[in-house]
Amino acid sequence: MEQHAINYSLDYSSLDLKTLDFSKNVPEKKESGEAFESKKSFDDYVKEQVKAKLERIYCMNLLAKEKGTVLSRTQKEGVANAVDTFYAGLSSDEISQYSITKDKLTSMFTSFAVAESLYSDITSGQNTEVSYDDAR
Repeated sequence: MEQHAINYSLDYSSLDLKTLDFSKNVPEKKESGEAFESKKSFDDYVKEQVKAKLERIYCMNLLAKEKGTVLSRTQKEGVANAVDTFYAGLSSDEISQYSITKDKLTSMFTSFAVAESLYSDITSGQNTEVSYDDAR
């Protein structure tokens, strides 16, 4: 089984959530495929998207546990480096306001890494690209 190194060197330093306006409405797609309607606030939309992503990660981690998928030493080191980098980029106000600890970050980043590793294992022999013709 081939192990893939995971790059968690994302730069969130320029992202300031306090300045975003979450009160604006976001288009909502109707079930019938008709035109978009503006019913949801951006805040509700983001919450739904984050919740859906976390649910997928949770399910992937349950499946990984069943299949015995674990992180390699290199992947664990990548998670540790990502945690250190992310934590170092936080202000003391953010750390105290959101009760952030390195243990919580390690748990979160490990869950992400396990889900990504399982996805890579499952799809390693498959072409996951969708052509324009297939997408229609």
